[in-house]
Amino acid sequence: METEIVCEPINNDGAIFAYAALINISIVIGSFFIWFANQTNWSKTQKGIVKITGIIAAIFTLFISTDLHDEFILIASIIGIIPVCFTALEIIRNWNLYKPILGLFSFTFLAFYNIIFYLNLWEFSWPILQKISILFCLIWVNLIVRGSKRLNI
Repeated sequence: METEIVCEPINNDGAIFAYAALINISIVIGSFFIWFANQTNWSKTQKGIVKITGIIAAIFTLFISTDLHDEFILIASIIGIIPVCFTALEIIRNWNLYKPILGLFSFTFLAFYNIIFYLNLWEFSWPILQKISILFCLIWVNLIVRGSKRLNI
């Protein structure tokens, strides 16, 4: 017997804001990896890998509001490991330029959140940990962009 999957629209006053936030976060993720890669002295291949995998992770992030939420988060996380690792290594290499303490803390917190999510631990904490990890990452990205503008990078 086949089961038909039907995606019904959410009848919720806040849904439009949730979708707008999801689109915004996806754009920020993709844009960040493009911008960050352009700021580095990496080879064209390395920059291309970071840009492409960052954009692909951002695209999969767009679809986490579907019935395949867990699958899209898993795919986005797996693909997103690549640009995150390149970025983390660049932060370590250029310690003074990229606000490393907050950046590494943001990456560590995001990794912690992903680990407890995929290990299905402390489910009650997922929504708040998700928002906190996004907040730390956005603050860190903002500080990097503001700092690079002052340094004319």
